[in-house]
Amino acid sequence: MRVVAVCAGCISGPASACRERRLSPPGTTAQISYFDADANVHLLNAPLPWSITLSTTLPTVSANIMAQGDGNEIGCRVTVNGTVREEKSANGINAQTYCLVKSA
Repeated sequence: MRVVAVCAGCISGPASACRERRLSPPGTTAQISYFDADANVHLLNAPLPWSITLSTTLPTVSANIMAQGDGNEIGCRVTVNGTVREEKSANGINAQTYCLVKSA
């Protein structure tokens, strides 16, 4: 199983989806928290866009990513074996969002 999580600045589409990607302004960063395949929590500050790929032989994992940026727009997406399972976006001052797939 291959789980990919992505955070990026975005142009908001419909209320719950970030449909159109764009390069974040230079220097845009986010505080990102996510679970790895063994359910260990990781917290980091990273420039956007940011992504991580987790591979596992476990029959199921929980994919959870939370992010708060220093810009006005942010989005996240979780794909499992190439299929988008969760995608969200938010806007506002220091926008924050999360993506959760309980059983990937």
